[in-house]
Amino acid sequence: VAEFLFKRKEGHCTDFASAFVVMARCVGIPARLVAGFGPGTLNKVSGEREIRSTDLHTWAEAYIPGTGWVPF
Repeated sequence: VAEFLFKRKEGHCTDFASAFVVMARCVGIPARLVAGFGPGTLNKVSGEREIRSTDLHTWAEAYIPGTGWVPF
């Protein structure tokens, strides 16, 4: 995480989300890393959603008392 934050300063969603989780935890905010898929694209012929590996995404969530887990 330090290399990403202070040297590279660019990366993928996993890099940004991981950095957020580490920093939040350092100041006492419960945080977690979450991975999942976006909604994909609608196939106009079949009417169904098509989800591909490029729809994979990683984000961070922080726990806010009284609210619960909030995505960032």
